[in-house]
Amino acid sequence: MYNVILVDDEAWSLNVSMKLFPWNEYGFEVRLATTKQSEALDYLDKALVDVILLDMCMPGISGEKMLKEIRRRNKKVKIVVLSGYSIFEYAQSAIDYGVFSYCLKPITEEKAQEVIIRLKESLDKENSVSDIITKPEKEIENRKFHQLIQYVENHYTERLYLNELTEKFELNLTYCCQLFKKHFNMGFNEYVTEMKMKAAVELIKNTNMEMDEIAEYLNYEYVYFCKLFKKKFNKTPRQYRIDTLNKR
Repeated sequence: MYNVILVDDEAWSLNVSMKLFPWNEYGFEVRLATTKQSEALDYLDKALVDVILLDMCMPGISGEKMLKEIRRRNKKVKIVVLSGYSIFEYAQSAIDYGVFSYCLKPITEEKAQEVIIRLKESLDKENSVSDIITKPEKEIENRKFHQLIQYVENHYTERLYLNELTEKFELNLTYCCQLFKKHFNMGFNEYVTEMKMKAAVELIKNTNMEMDEIAEYLNYEYVYFCKLFKKKFNKTPRQYRIDTLNKR
């Protein structure tokens, strides 16, 4: 599930973006819809965001400065600009700051779907090359187990217990453990840890969140989070950030 935030100075326009773009259908979840630029920027500092849908012309921060602030906080977030103006300066700023798509209002349903599909393909491609993505080794045919996996993907930051999940999805606990081994060659706890480590890397690389904030977001005690991270990557979270910044 990819995280999305919507920013527009008009509430009705936010509602249109919520309904017009088929977010859930393509594996996206709108985490924040706001008319305040400052609220969106604060959220970028605190959470993992994959896509930001942005009205280019809003009162307060100029469109170019808003793009600059977004990029300062998150280098990789996909920015989709919605604008009622086809002004060259706006389009040029969009190019300069690596905007994924520049769309004129009013956007059609067909255009919205086309943007969503391209976003999904781009994000899936980026994630597929990650060395910590957990992929099923065999196609998941069990419908209930597939639903359980989808639930975990959408709620991995919470405290999850396999016995509760197997009850929720009406699966035998022992059989479920066998399915994890069969499809992922690992147990449930290791699977969840892999997902959290992937999210940790993205937050460390692309946000200004402090390490204790990242640990809290992932529902870890700080010391335990650092221990898990170092075991996985052979360096502390803080050192990982320093190394990442030095490579830029």
